[in-house]
Amino acid sequence: MMLELSIMGGMGYFVFLVVYFSTMLTMMYSIRLIYYSFLMNYKFMSVCNFSESKIMNFSMMMMMIWSIIGGGMMNYIFYEKFDIIVLMVPMKMLLFVLMLVSLLSLVVTLKLNVNYKVFLMSMYFFNLYMYMFNKNVLGFTKFYYIKFNEGWLEFTLKDTSLYMFIWKTLNKQMYNYVTDFMVLLVFLALLFN
Repeated sequence: MMLELSIMGGMGYFVFLVVYFSTMLTMMYSIRLIYYSFLMNYKFMSVCNFSESKIMNFSMMMMMIWSIIGGGMMNYIFYEKFDIIVLMVPMKMLLFVLMLVSLLSLVVTLKLNVNYKVFLMSMYFFNLYMYMFNKNVLGFTKFYYIKFNEGWLEFTLKDTSLYMFIWKTLNKQMYNYVTDFMVLLVFLALLFN
């Protein structure tokens, strides 16, 4: 509805392109997020947990439906100004074209050559940073999952030395990432000057 109101507002051509381009990028990001969160095979653990309680799923669906209905009712009660949006057919079709372009870009991205993906990830040493990030941070995440999520939190945090060890290690890693980022910024500044 915001896009339709922006079309009706009589904005310039450049602003029109920027608004619709940003909408297309948002749709592309949302589609990629849905794909990687729910449809991709994780080989370790899926976000979709099919052993959830049916009662909890039903109550969450009811909350979602009532929040949408309640939001619409509050809109009608508190705001007396009703805007009737009448658009030409090409303007209505523009949203569907943006969604189609987003879906096609996702398909093209998924069909890329593996060597091209490796080349893109090796730019600016991102694969080195991600390797260090995955090795260190995900190792701690596994430890947290095993110890904290399975009910051992109160026993492990009674001794503050473990807490201090984790705090110092994470601070040290954050310092390393910040210094690497600063070196990268200096390198880019020297490169483009």
